[in-house]
Amino acid sequence: FFSKILNADIRIQALMALGLTVWIIYTTDHLLDAGKIHVKASTIRHRFHQKNFHILFGLTLTALLADIVFVLYLRPAVLKAGVILGLLVCIYLIANKTLRSMKEIAGALFYPSGVGMPALVLSGADLNTFVILLIIQFMITAWINMLLFSLFDTENDKADQRISFATVMGKPFTSRLLVALFVICLGLACYQLIAGLDWAVIIVAFMDITLLAIFLFEKYFKTGDRYRLAGDAVFLFPLFYLFA
Repeated sequence: FFSKILNADIRIQALMALGLTVWIIYTTDHLLDAGKIHVKASTIRHRFHQKNFHILFGLTLTALLADIVFVLYLRPAVLKAGVILGLLVCIYLIANKTLRSMKEIAGALFYPSGVGMPALVLSGADLNTFVILLIIQFMITAWINMLLFSLFDTENDKADQRISFATVMGKPFTSRLLVALFVICLGLACYQLIAGLDWAVIIVAFMDITLLAIFLFEKYFKTGDRYRLAGDAVFLFPLFYLFA
């Protein structure tokens, strides 16, 4: 998505390293959570990681080894930027015990930084108003996604003694913050469309609208964890831009 916007040539090894890294981070996070829960977990995904802990642990190690191989073949500029971002992530993880309620904010910063970094590094293009606003909009969208999950998972997180933004700040404040973020994101989208900027903004706007629908129809989407399927599926929307 970002490589097409910035006309950057992203090679397959960078895409493989990025995909594996995201999977490793998510799976490791769930395995750590599952390991801390000494009774049957209250959520389907954590019960899955409890039940298949050893298999997933082995797959994660295998993915890590493959990831290292792909990383060795990255272009120097991408590798250098990745190391810097990786060090920032390590600093956050070290401070994670005292900043656990900030994980949603950290994710909203690190995830878009990671997926957009190769394109930004290799494009060599100046960051114009459109690109800057789109990155901000994408980061807010990622934050909305994680805050929404935190809100819907509040009871389960409390039952499993997991800390999240919603368990610390409360559901009413989290809901008000989500409303504010939806207004900001859709406002940015309207401004960019009026200004006649690239139609990629429509893709991100539809991501926000889908997340807004999940927020408004909480009862429906909480049934069977539909909110997780729909909420994560929004990050596939940029495929429409790639194939257009």
